[in-house]
Amino acid sequence: RVAIVAPSQSVVERFEKALGTYADVVAPLIVSEQEESSTTSIQTKLNELLNDFGADVVLVAPACTEVVVSLELPSSWSSIKLEEVVLETKPVGALAAVRTQSWLARRS
Repeated sequence: RVAIVAPSQSVVERFEKALGTYADVVAPLIVSEQEESSTTSIQTKLNELLNDFGADVVLVAPACTEVVVSLELPSSWSSIKLEEVVLETKPVGALAAVRTQSWLARRS
């Protein structure tokens, strides 16, 4: 289960195409540069997803890294590092990032 943080719907679609059937996209989150509240609402949604174990990995487009700078993992994720859950990647490298950089790679 993957959450995607991207600057537009077209970038989300490129992530989805790159992931294919390997991962389910549970939350496509689009950052609006015009709205400061967009960043706050995305941070809130990501916190909710991680608290509820609704997503295993968060893929972040390079243009959206500022959204996840202050993100922290809930204490229930104690044995997993933030950099193994929140991965900055371009759509073309999304599947490789999940397979090699995420905490799921250690579990396979």
